[in-house]
Amino acid sequence: MPIQQKKAAEEPVITTVVNENTHHGRESFGGGFTGSIGGGDAVEVGGGHSGGSRGGSRGGPTGGEGSGEPGASDPVELTIEDVKSDGGKTVTTLNKATGKTTVTEFDAAGNFVRKTTSTPDGTNLIEFAADADGTTSFLKTGILRDSAGNQVGTFRLDRVDGGDGHSTFKRVDTYNDGSVYTAQGAEDSSLDGNFSVTSRTEKPDGTIILSTSTSSDGGKHGTQHVQVIDRNGVVVSDTTTSY
Repeated sequence: MPIQQKKAAEEPVITTVVNENTHHGRESFGGGFTGSIGGGDAVEVGGGHSGGSRGGSRGGPTGGEGSGEPGASDPVELTIEDVKSDGGKTVTTLNKATGKTTVTEFDAAGNFVRKTTSTPDGTNLIEFAADADGTTSFLKTGILRDSAGNQVGTFRLDRVDGGDGHSTFKRVDTYNDGSVYTAQGAEDSSLDGNFSVTSRTEKPDGTIILSTSTSSDGGKHGTQHVQVIDRNGVVVSDTTTSY
């Protein structure tokens, strides 16, 4: 079915285009940055602390007539195009089987601006247009839950992938009990997969945990230095581990 659009000078109009094709996709966000979050009992919804893999089947079950599930007469994906008064447009795709929504923005010249992917679990991933040198920025936010599925906090992950293959990131986990975990690191552009991460965990009782990790060979070898400092500034433990 063709897309019908109103002129940009008129009130923006939303037109619906049905996409009857279901397919499989995989969106990767992360790249080996790992680390403790001060206990390891909370996990990022939809992945680990590296950002995890965010893909899988975008299709879903099809149901018979009157079943209430998406079927041949009720396509799994719904696409909405919104034409802006400045000539740009926003294309929104909703997967009715998974609840996943993707919003892609373009400027008046048709250039990609950014894409926002949202899932029902509260995770949002924004991919921004690449710079002239090929550098791409990402922003991911979401919910932290304990092993029982209870929400214990939120996270924000900023990542920059350089055009030459290197990448950097900064992550902040904020917990309901007042704990804050902050980490930043980098991965070089070599095929060895060398990376380094430094983190700071601040506990409600004033305890501070400092950690520095370096790794090579894709995480096969590395060193981690962890220092625990009490509320009075006294170092209560200082350990270095190699693997």
